[in-house]
Amino acid sequence: MPAFDFLKYCRVCTDRCCTGDILVTGEERARIVERTGKDQFEPDGHGLFTIRARGQCPYLASDGLCSVHDIRPEVCRMYPYWPDVDDGQVKIPWDQTCPAAAHLPLEMRKDLEERARALVAKLGIESYARWYNTD
Repeated sequence: MPAFDFLKYCRVCTDRCCTGDILVTGEERARIVERTGKDQFEPDGHGLFTIRARGQCPYLASDGLCSVHDIRPEVCRMYPYWPDVDDGQVKIPWDQTCPAAAHLPLEMRKDLEERARALVAKLGIESYARWYNTD
């Protein structure tokens, strides 16, 4: 797959990919805490964690880029796609406000959609839906 320069778009973006609640597995949390020494996670009570990004993600650096980019959570890796579960069905919408989204090569779009489906399969549809539908 050809390289795609997301950072070209991230550097000028003020959108929402790094805001809101960010799903994190226990393994992802451990890697980030070990690297940064900062535990910004809340357990969901079912083995998953949430970065409560009230405003921007606490792991964004002062330049607006991700300080844990090489070990970022899977949901961050598949953005601008994300799994949505509705009545037991998995849908993979994409954020059309992301400035990079319209420029993604077709192969990359397919790969990101597959990653989103794989995440739901790994976590289980019920577990993901419980996390996703929690306010």
